Parts: sequence; structure tokens; C-alpha cells
Amino acid sequence: MVLYVAAGPPNGLDDIWAVPCAVLEQDGRPVAAGINFVVRNIVFERSVARVTAHVIAHALGFSYGRMKALNMISNVTNKRKDNKAVVVKSEKKNEGDGKGVL
Repeated sequence: MVLYVAAGPPNGLDDIWAVPCAVLEQDGRPVAAGINFVVRNIVFERSVARVTAHVIAHALGFSYGRMKALNMISNVTNKRKDNKAVVVKSEKKNEGDGKGVL
């Protein structure tokens, strides 16, 4: 995986964003991605680290649509509330590419 990180101008939507640039033909996994930070709009707090980790996960190919297509997630009802949550199926979390890596 090649990850290109830049500090560029705003796109009008997000201060931090990522996009896959190239994927493998056989399974669609990203092999190159780009991340852009609009530094002038970022307040450096702990939340920036969480958002950055979230964006890197998307650059690596983790997305709801892909995980749903691979039958890796399920919807469950929270035991304390009526809210529903999306969780990774425990039987799928270590399966990944057949090497025990998600």
C-alpha cells in the first residue's frame, strides 16, 4: 500500500479526506491512496487523531458498503436502548484474506 499524504487547499466539503487511487483487479483492494489535510482549518486536538485514523481506514479500503458486500457485518439492537448498531461478525473478523488478517 502506497499512501500519499498532502496538505492542500479546501475542497469545500471536508478538512480531511481520502480517496483510493489504484486497486487490485482480483479483489478490489486498494494498493494506493491519497489523503488530504486542509491544515489551516484543523484545530490540533485529540479528535484530529481519531478523524485521521478513520480516514486512513477508508484509504485502506474499509467501508460499510464493502464490508456489507463481504457479509462481514450485522445489525444488532442495543440491549439498553432501542438504537441499532452495526458490528463486525465475530466469525468473519479474523477471516479477512484467508491469512487471519482483516
